Amino acid sequence: MRKHNLLWVLLGSAWLARSSSAQGLESPPAEAGALRTQVVWAIPWGDQAGQVGRQNFPEAAHDFLPADFCRAPNGALWVCDGVNNRLVSFPPLSGTAEPAGQTLQIPLDQPTHVAVSEQGVFIVDWPRRVPPDDLLQCRLWHYAGGRMQEKAAFQDAAAGYLPGQLIALKGGDLLVVGDRLHRVKPDGEVQEVPIKAPGLTVVVSPVGGVYQVEQWEREAGVLRGRVKCWSLDAEEQEPSWIEVALPYDTGPDMDPEWLESHPSGARLIGADGAGRLYFILYERLRGGLPRLTLARFSSAGELLARGYFQPDGVDLRQAWNRCLWEFWRVTPEGQVLVALPTEQEYRIIEAAFEPAP
Repeated sequence: MRKHNLLWVLLGSAWLARSSSAQGLESPPAEAGALRTQVVWAIPWGDQAGQVGRQNFPEAAHDFLPADFCRAPNGALWVCDGVNNRLVSFPPLSGTAEPAGQTLQIPLDQPTHVAVSEQGVFIVDWPRRVPPDDLLQCRLWHYAGGRMQEKAAFQDAAAGYLPGQLIALKGGDLLVVGDRLHRVKPDGEVQEVPIKAPGLTVVVSPVGGVYQVEQWEREAGVLRGRVKCWSLDAEEQEPSWIEVALPYDTGPDMDPEWLESHPSGARLIGADGAGRLYFILYERLRGGLPRLTLARFSSAGELLARGYFQPDGVDLRQAWNRCLWEFWRVTPEGQVLVALPTEQEYRIIEAAFEPAP
């Protein structure tokens, strides 16, 4: 699997540059609300039915964990278990992985990303060996009706900063998000979508809206970001920009060394079908405890809701010792899911904003 500089992404993926363009934004609400979290799947480690990943993995286990997951339109979970070279699905049950669903043993090199639509299951396969030119020959596969067949082939860079994703767009197209964007039409035609700033995270909504944070600016207690927006379907369009503002804490509970060296870091994690954007804000409390704030913005950049992500029974420090990042996925309806590894299991947690009082 390709390596990403995900620790930098985790601690604040963009440079905190000064910019006059963010001046004049209204300050967002000062208080974060509550987030309701629940474990919707808890899957044991292993290569047997109803398991994923590898048992008895070392503490730093980046190559021993599932590479991707998604929630299908019918609510089922599909896990891209590249360690065991298979896909595993689980029914839409809460709190347990039992009973196990379908397991697809697939004769691929290294399945890394999965998406499910009304047309079936789609899988991206990356070669394990990197060629001399550092361009990987990747393939997109389609599984439906008990048959697996190759749908398209494309090239992507062997190493980079962007964690990839496979997105099923409305209308039947597939979008492979990596260091490049590849759009695969229903007939298998591949179109490469240019990215002018490939070192910055790109997210795509299910209706084809593309979003990329171009820069961050920090002021006293507020982190401001400039987001570039464009559409996959608009030809020769000029992009637009929106500005978002996230408050961060400078109070006595914060680690003073962290505030001095990393005042705040945020990551754009997804966009839903309505064009709402989702961010995670990373901070560190005294004693080294991490704090994550999930925030949702409108398509115009208005802060709609935010809340602290503090799931029961999960020590984020231990999770990050095993994996330098956490996989967030935003569904078209705006459901937010995150995969976190614990010592015993692979947990998929759903986070929901509590209604405003």
